[in-house]
Amino acid sequence: MKKALQLFGLLDLIAFAGIFSFLFEAESYPLLWGEIVMVILALSFLISSYLLFTKRKWGIYLNYIQLLPRLMIYSGMSFGFIYLLSDMLNIQLPDFTFVIVATIEVIRLGITIGIHNRYFTRNNAVEVN
Repeated sequence: MKKALQLFGLLDLIAFAGIFSFLFEAESYPLLWGEIVMVILALSFLISSYLLFTKRKWGIYLNYIQLLPRLMIYSGMSFGFIYLLSDMLNIQLPDFTFVIVATIEVIRLGITIGIHNRYFTRNNAVEVN
């Protein structure tokens, strides 16, 4: 469980870096509303990364809130770094890559719900080491 939360924290940190690299490539100033939302989302990834590394239940709550925006923004997904790598290496990804990455994201959600139910509910409150 400890390793899963730390892995999710690392993936959120990668998603944070992915969104900020996307924003720094954009050359539209002043910031548009969409870019402001992306900055807020990126900062929430940074916060959830810290909270998941330190195994706090608020990191899991923030993860739940981020699910829909993660699916809406490719680079915001936990496994969205696949898109970043393909851009860096100039590799053409198949059209169904989004379906695969979104499915992995939903599997991550299921694992997170399992961790939440096992370790962070009132009846099962256990100190996470």
